[in-house]
Amino acid sequence: MSQFLVEPLAVAKIVLHACKYPHTAVNGVLLAEKPSPDSSNSSSKPIVICNTVPLFHSNLNLAPMLEAALMQIEATYKNYAIVGYYQANELLNDASPEGVGAHIYQKIAENCPLPRSLYILVDNKAIDRKCSTIPLIYYQRKEAGQSQKLERLPNSAVAIDDEEDCLETLANLLVRQAYRSLVDFDNHLDDIGLDWTNSRLAEQIRN
Repeated sequence: MSQFLVEPLAVAKIVLHACKYPHTAVNGVLLAEKPSPDSSNSSSKPIVICNTVPLFHSNLNLAPMLEAALMQIEATYKNYAIVGYYQANELLNDASPEGVGAHIYQKIAENCPLPRSLYILVDNKAIDRKCSTIPLIYYQRKEAGQSQKLERLPNSAVAIDDEEDCLETLANLLVRQAYRSLVDFDNHLDDIGLDWTNSRLAEQIRN
């Protein structure tokens, strides 16, 4: 059984964020429903990542802005938990999860209320309009003595819900250039009238 199940909405928003800013690095966080108090928090059940929140594209390491964004996310998505992190690196051939992203992810992992957390790295080279494959690489925190390293997960550890439909949806979104309407937290800080929850875009993706 897979450790994680990622829904198409989450996949689409990650890829669209990377496509909107192909010239720079982007990042965001992964959301999953909080377990109910009377449910068993079993490590054998896959964690369902149902949504993402795009964060930044200008500077990924502004601690005050990151802290403000995370506080607003927690206040808005009260029934959801931040269970991971995603990043697309600036360079096309850079598929390394190290650096700023690894540090942010480690902090998220330490505070994750679920049994596992996930780091998703966008495979920039795998993004194309044909969408023949999900362009994501998966990592997880691994305890290694005194240090904490990221371990690449096999694709079998992460399942995409309705993968064929997800690929078709991605292809349609890219053809329509839907990434132009995606709003990240940087955009919201520039204009607070912009909806960083991307509710209208989410409806387009679901439909």
